[in-house]
Amino acid sequence: MLKMGIPPNAVRDKMKTEGIDAATISAILCESPVSAASAEDKSAGLSVEEEIVASKYRKMLKMGIPPDAVRHKMTTDGVQSNIVDAVLNEDEPKESTGSKPPNALSEEEEAIATKYRKMLKMRVPHEAVRHKMTTEGVDVKITEAVLAPSPEADAVDQLSGEEEVIASKYRRMLKMAVPLEAVKHKMTQDSVDLKIVSSVVNEASSNTQCSRLSSTVVAKL
Repeated sequence: MLKMGIPPNAVRDKMKTEGIDAATISAILCESPVSAASAEDKSAGLSVEEEIVASKYRKMLKMGIPPDAVRHKMTTDGVQSNIVDAVLNEDEPKESTGSKPPNALSEEEEAIATKYRKMLKMRVPHEAVRHKMTTEGVDVKITEAVLAPSPEADAVDQLSGEEEVIASKYRRMLKMAVPLEAVKHKMTQDSVDLKIVSSVVNEASSNTQCSRLSSTVVAKL
């Protein structure tokens, strides 16, 4: 468990619940009895189960996702407050010393990434952006940073119930084989909100790409 990166406090709690004696625990953790006792007094440590939950969100921080976005994701996922505090408090010292997350982009890399982030904001499908970056020889680190999941972006892109009702009308047109350009023209005539238009068009583009990919795979069989 220690080799897996699970903190000593969590390992200690696990061994205590399994009835392992204090001397054995100290030996495994390479601690003196005094240091082991003082460590037990700390209440901030997470259990093994909580550490497993926390590891998911620590990875998001390491990918350069802003702490506020991670906090929002953890709140929407119903994560316990002590886990939220543990994950975000660990990140604070890094920010105060001015150090960047391991996968943070440099200024030059950010300049390259900006172009492709704009494509995503224009609702270009992720796979299309990935293909574009690959063909242009963009570094994998930049590609992953641009395409990393963003809880904030997901919240913004999601349609409300009323918006879904409006969008469903035009999705039905697409299912009836009405050309995408004709559907876009119809939505423009109907003064449909740009967010709904983008959602319908983006979904249609993604479905088209999936269909082409499936056809290619079948043809090769």
